[in-house]
Amino acid sequence: MATSDAGNAASPARNEAAAGDTASPGPVPPVEVAAGNVIASQSALRGDCSLTIDGKTYLDLKNDCPIYPLNDGKGGLIVNSDGEHEVEGYFAYLLPNGDGTASASWNAEIGATHAQSPLSEHLTRDGACWADAHVRLCATRR
Repeated sequence: MATSDAGNAASPARNEAAAGDTASPGPVPPVEVAAGNVIASQSALRGDCSLTIDGKTYLDLKNDCPIYPLNDGKGGLIVNSDGEHEVEGYFAYLLPNGDGTASASWNAEIGATHAQSPLSEHLTRDGACWADAHVRLCATRR
């Protein structure tokens, strides 16, 4: 997957419904937690998504990015995954902390099947994105 500078990636508009926003219109999956593990919902949403780390864009998909809601009770999601099949590119987990911040991790290597690499534990909401000084993860339902 080609990368580009962050300046080339357009941010979703602030008035769009952000994935992971439990107040957004659309289906909200039921909360279900089993043995401390997060259980994934039934199907992925589709929309726009992007991931920029230290000014380098690793993910920038329009209209057809799979966004997989998690049944964690906080609006957690997987960006660029349908939750069932391996993804050829990069994907990320976003897990709201319940205090207005979120944690995120990603696979960091194309072909890696686990989001084992931490991105941040202190992302804050910015429209359809979660960001800090180094990371910007966006997911917008369409």
